[in-house]
Amino acid sequence: MVRKIVGVLCLIMAVGGFAGAAASEGDSVVASIVIAVIFLAAGLVLFFGKGKPKEEKAARKAALKAQRQEAKDRNSRMLVVEHMAGLPLAQSAACTVSFEDACIAIHSSGNAFNLSYDKITAMDLKTSTEIQKAYVSSAGGAIVGGALFGPLGAMVGGRVKEKQSKTVENFIIFTYLKDENIDYLSFKVQAAYKAMKLIQQYKPRIARQGIVTEL
Repeated sequence: MVRKIVGVLCLIMAVGGFAGAAASEGDSVVASIVIAVIFLAAGLVLFFGKGKPKEEKAARKAALKAQRQEAKDRNSRMLVVEHMAGLPLAQSAACTVSFEDACIAIHSSGNAFNLSYDKITAMDLKTSTEIQKAYVSSAGGAIVGGALFGPLGAMVGGRVKEKQSKTVENFIIFTYLKDENIDYLSFKVQAAYKAMKLIQQYKPRIARQGIVTEL
């Protein structure tokens, strides 16, 4: 509709241009005719020409919808976290942890790390309270804290003696095999409910759950 209205206006301007040319003399006649022809051509194209085919518009709309859905799905699989231990990153470095189809993808300031599910033996969400209780129930935290939580056990469990803030924090912990030895990746996470849902959703992808290490 807008195209046709603009087309009509251009045709009116073209008619005015030809009328002006008829009343003009010398060089102004040529200029008036040129302008009138331009408006005439534009008016004819806009008034009689067709807009983009419906199929093309529908395809663009579908592509835009797919892009939005992809971004939504990507965001639903992603956690914004703070690195605690396990990667060559500073403690508390901001990271994103994404639960992809084949691996856990971690990104931080241009650094990227992938942990495939076939190497993971456990994915857990632990509170600082749970870690501290496990720490104090063992022999100085060396056994339970170290065996179950890796360096995170000592860091968080040690706060009991230091009498630090009693604010409950949440940590996501990946236990995995590195060169056939047990290792850990740990991150502090704010969105605990979302983290738990992702763990429950992707835990079945772990192929080596409950693995036993011979001593």
